[in-house]
Amino acid sequence: MTSVDSGIVRDYGDVAAEYTAINNSAGLWHHAHGGLVEVGGQDRVGWLHNLLTQDIKNLSPGDGHYAFAVNVKGRIVFDLHVWMDRQAIWLDLDRRTLDDALAHLDKYIITEDVTLTDRSEEFVRLVLLGPKGGAILSEFGATHASAMAHFQHTPMDIAGAGVRLLRQPELGPCGWALNVPSESATEVRSELLRVGEPLGLIPVGLDAMNVQRIEAGVPWPMSEIDNTVLPAETGQFDRAVSFNKGCYLGQEIVERMRTRGSVARALVGLRLNSADDAEGFTEGVGLLHDGKTVGVITSTCKSLSSGSWIGLGYVRQAQSESGVELAIESSTPSASVTVCTLPFR
Repeated sequence: MTSVDSGIVRDYGDVAAEYTAINNSAGLWHHAHGGLVEVGGQDRVGWLHNLLTQDIKNLSPGDGHYAFAVNVKGRIVFDLHVWMDRQAIWLDLDRRTLDDALAHLDKYIITEDVTLTDRSEEFVRLVLLGPKGGAILSEFGATHASAMAHFQHTPMDIAGAGVRLLRQPELGPCGWALNVPSESATEVRSELLRVGEPLGLIPVGLDAMNVQRIEAGVPWPMSEIDNTVLPAETGQFDRAVSFNKGCYLGQEIVERMRTRGSVARALVGLRLNSADDAEGFTEGVGLLHDGKTVGVITSTCKSLSSGSWIGLGYVRQAQSESGVELAIESSTPSASVTVCTLPFR
């Protein structure tokens, strides 16, 4: 077991076994970067509707969305999951973006009756992935888990603790998150692993999850999503943006990207052409076409389904078609990648 910093486990000794569990049985991941903000006040729905790319006004309690918050220039401030409750709206986001997110949101509370409360320390985020996940949750009474629509959420009880079960499909068709009270997190995690063990449930670390999400072509905060990126560049328009909701902050820029049907650059898959060049295939390294920089590598891993080195990166539109070969800006002149359509599988 290795950790990158406190609370973040890279692996539990066998990344390949963890990856196999995610895809064939079930894996349980502690998402240590999970952050949670409670939005309260009488004006919360209309106020938030005007600040996000998704339709908030038409959400019913128990429903949710994946969305972007963008600035006046249409660039992403942060991405998030929105969970509608009866008395509040919950914003599920990466804790590393929390300060920027709260500053951005607070800036637009003018006269509205809106409150923002950071609840990140009060909850632990567990993520359950895999085809046996629904059966495991059924053992705790959540017999409806597999039938939940994307981004629906519901209360349930595990080890005597009140848990919020959230349907999250990004990393595979069988995916759920659980918001667990911090004081009950150890007991809930242990009980899930105990009940799920006969069905193949094991704990999984960040490395297996990273392979899973790169193969799925899912951008992550701090890697592919930051304030230099436009929503249209991420390939997430279909699940993150409503084009029927009317005006919101940055809407004109976002809509312009859609109507034009093209962007200056796009998130693409990258496949390393020679395993001998893996040392130079790293995040932040430039990509060249005819000697000119046309892109940058944002994430890399060794695929556990194909055995190839793969990654994600932003590439100028003209070079973003599948099959285009790009040189890696490194000390190895022959190092190159081929652009691939996402997802990889």
